[in-house]
Amino acid sequence: MKRSLVLLGAAAGLLASVTAYSQTAAGFSPPAKNVLDAPLEMKAAEWTVASLLESVAKRTKANFVVREGLEKEKVKTAAAKAPAMEILQKTLGAKGFALGRLGTNNLFLVVRSSGMMPAIPGAHMSDPALDKLVSVKMSDTPVAVYLKSVTRQAGIKLSAGDELAKGRITVSLQKATAREALYALSAIKGWTFSRNRRSGVYEFSQAQ
Repeated sequence: MKRSLVLLGAAAGLLASVTAYSQTAAGFSPPAKNVLDAPLEMKAAEWTVASLLESVAKRTKANFVVREGLEKEKVKTAAAKAPAMEILQKTLGAKGFALGRLGTNNLFLVVRSSGMMPAIPGAHMSDPALDKLVSVKMSDTPVAVYLKSVTRQAGIKLSAGDELAKGRITVSLQKATAREALYALSAIKGWTFSRNRRSGVYEFSQAQ
């Protein structure tokens, strides 16, 4: 069974978050300025996608989320001193992966270049509870447990169908917003979510 990996920032190892992204014909297009503009010195080495992003996160304070199934893929870096974004785009691009910034924060998504993803939902949802901070650390844990943890900390109601809730997720979020926690799950699994107007519950479902 596949495991999901989310990466978020330098503070706690393998961590994650996500928001909506922009896309061009050549793949993902990051805004002009972000934390990955910082120069980074890299040695020639072989990495998994997860270990590479963890290393970069520690040195740049960027946050990453990896589409399910890509975290254990092997990539190679060349010896270089250049902006972190440039190094990552070359390294990941050589394996057919794309890196794009997600939304207004320093959050980045890694997917296959050929993969077409729907826009991450909920970018313009207005709900103060979505701005509450949550911390979640789980390894190969049922999605239902993840949803309960975010619900408990943020005071929002989350639900997923029985089959989706049985799925597994590996994720570590440190002081991410509840909105980012919802984005992370959506991006990793390729799901979508919407808010039930009558009950106020955020409901996850398979993206169409």
